[in-house]
Amino acid sequence: MKNIIEYYYNFISITITKKNNKMTFKYNNNDYKISETLRTEEELREIYTLLINNKKYNKIILTKNNTISIINNNKKYIIQEIKNNNGEIDIIDILSKTRIKNIENYKTIRRDNWYKLWTEKIDYINYQRTHIKGINQVLDQYIDYYIGLGENAISYLLEANNSKKDERDIPVVSHRRINSLKKEDYYDANNIILDHYVRDIAEYLKYLFFLNKINIQDVAKIIKNLNLSEYGFRLLFCRLLFPTYFFDMYEQIINNNIDEKIIINIVNKASEFEMFLKFIYKEVNKKTRIPSINWISS
Repeated sequence: MKNIIEYYYNFISITITKKNNKMTFKYNNNDYKISETLRTEEELREIYTLLINNKKYNKIILTKNNTISIINNNKKYIIQEIKNNNGEIDIIDILSKTRIKNIENYKTIRRDNWYKLWTEKIDYINYQRTHIKGINQVLDQYIDYYIGLGENAISYLLEANNSKKDERDIPVVSHRRINSLKKEDYYDANNIILDHYVRDIAEYLKYLFFLNKINIQDVAKIIKNLNLSEYGFRLLFCRLLFPTYFFDMYEQIINNNIDEKIIINIVNKASEFEMFLKFIYKEVNKKTRIPSINWISS
């Protein structure tokens, strides 16, 4: 890897440090990271263009041939100049978004068609479960509940799509997932997508909840200070309702990346999370009226 990077990027005599499955190096007083990526070349090019003048997010470095990535041992990598590497994110990081110019230039990294993404995911899980039934007892026991949550969220989304939108609903720089509080992960270019403003808010709140770091009064304050359209508030609630946290872990279990027993920590908090959703529903309705769900609004 060292020789490949020195050749393709014209770096001289670098020393690569490997720690916790992360590879970094210093050059001319700048910090760099070597990141494996599954993103397409088109996606990476759009991310590069999107972030080129952004001082918070890591900067993707082009090779001397102006290519966006390199291949080593049949794996694709990008080099990022690290911009924000210390401490943990908080709600200020989550809420700080900038308006995107020329949104039409970023087609491959948009992820705002939630209906398509969610229905495809649930359809695939329903198809897949017929082939893996009996292999993972914990998943077999709880999968119907979370599919039900997902279907509730999809129904809610369809109704939300008929509500009023405005300039606040244009996609912004967002993240595929928020599964770390480290700034070095949050500001990693490899995690970037474009989506509605509320995506990161919802995923951040869900992550804090299952990390047992949620403060209910802080949540109330966040919702109170949100400046969203009617459509935005509805999207926020249905994003909270959709169980990305379960489906992500489900995929890791099916792919044998983690033990299925780990998901017990999530399913054991199902009732508590329902109460969390009820609380958020009431707080949002202090701002604007959103449709009810019988088992939540009662």
